[in-house]
Amino acid sequence: MTQLTTTSRPGRHVLGKRLGFVALFAALAGWLIFVTFSIATEDDGSEPSPQKLAEAVQRDLRKGDADALQKRFTDDTAGEKYADTFVGKLKDIPGDRIAVRAVRDALRVEVAGSPSCTAWTLVEEEKGHWKLDGTPPGPGSGC
Repeated sequence: MTQLTTTSRPGRHVLGKRLGFVALFAALAGWLIFVTFSIATEDDGSEPSPQKLAEAVQRDLRKGDADALQKRFTDDTAGEKYADTFVGKLKDIPGDRIAVRAVRDALRVEVAGSPSCTAWTLVEEEKGHWKLDGTPPGPGSGC
């Protein structure tokens, strides 16, 4: 007659596997929560009003922050390097000479002491979330 025997360490081997599984599950859950939170709180560049958007664009231009300015445009209305090019054109102009203001349905960027002016159409993407459309505004709102 054959006798069946089992050998195992008293509780440690099974406990170690369980703790490893729990630690792996906790790490995965933590990572998923972090990614979800990061996506939910990511700055999409929109602002709650045209005036706030004008202030934010002025801040971006004075800092020379092309990445922040690029986020202020709606998808597919300004090319990937549009903000880089625009900020590059203003790099030698002192920030206090750059004025940004909301006028009717457009946002105007003017440089004091020069005829330079650029205008973009204001777009309410979602209720209370304003962004810029890279196409020029209609007559009467632009420069």
